[in-house]
Amino acid sequence: MEEQTVPTALRPSDAFFRDAKSCYDGTCVLAAAEDRSLSLYPLSTSTPPSTTLWSPTRVYTPSDALLSYEWFPGASPLNAPYFAFCVGVKDHPVHLLDGNDLRYGVLVCWIESSGLAPFSPGIISSLAFRPDGSGLLAAGSFSGTIGIYDTSIADKGALIAVLPSCDPGGITKSYATLHRPADTNQRLGFDVDPTGTWLAAGDLNGVVSVWKADVTEEHPDPVGSFVASDGNPIGATFFTSDGSHLVTCSGSRRHVIEDDSDSDSEEREEEALSIEDSLKLWKLE
Repeated sequence: MEEQTVPTALRPSDAFFRDAKSCYDGTCVLAAAEDRSLSLYPLSTSTPPSTTLWSPTRVYTPSDALLSYEWFPGASPLNAPYFAFCVGVKDHPVHLLDGNDLRYGVLVCWIESSGLAPFSPGIISSLAFRPDGSGLLAAGSFSGTIGIYDTSIADKGALIAVLPSCDPGGITKSYATLHRPADTNQRLGFDVDPTGTWLAAGDLNGVVSVWKADVTEEHPDPVGSFVASDGNPIGATFFTSDGSHLVTCSGSRRHVIEDDSDSDSEEREEEALSIEDSLKLWKLE
């Protein structure tokens, strides 16, 4: 497989990639890092990867912890009015930002997370737009409730509905279980290709596996797998819009044990063991 990699040197050494998402037409990727930054990377599957570093074109860093983010439906750098994304930041309103001016964080509208109270107090942890471009936004909180907002209302999105937390009996049957090593508090994403044929997911050990999405067994085996990172968890795995490539991001928090001995070389070697935090583009063959 061919790959195009963002080297660790482009970011602080402790700012590993936590997640990444592609815009609607697959021409760019937003990557979230441990230092709460969001970086915008151009993405092209029509030309072979080069030796040039895959560098971000813009970087946005919110004022507090980044909890969630999502592209606006139809987001594309070729369609300026739709090139936007939504961010949920700790102790701040939910912002819809202009992707054309990512660095300065142009505010398009805002939604007060406190507007869910008393139905849904707490941190907004998940965001998703309705894919038809109507501007409806679902915001989920740690309390388990979901608020539905209309972001098309000028200056401030309006809360139009609150969905309460599901009863424990809401999910009654699991059709299949796809097994992977995932014993971690870190989020490990998965994705289904545009045709609905394949499901790809990374695991705790840096391995990406692919299953048939139309499963007929309760515990199916993957049809294939490959090593995407040298022992680091795969935080995000997703197909490009044409299904010809996979994008993965990897990395984890490093805990370096201080050594009081005079062997500085051993200390540096230990630090280098987890240096392979990266964003990669894989060509499927």
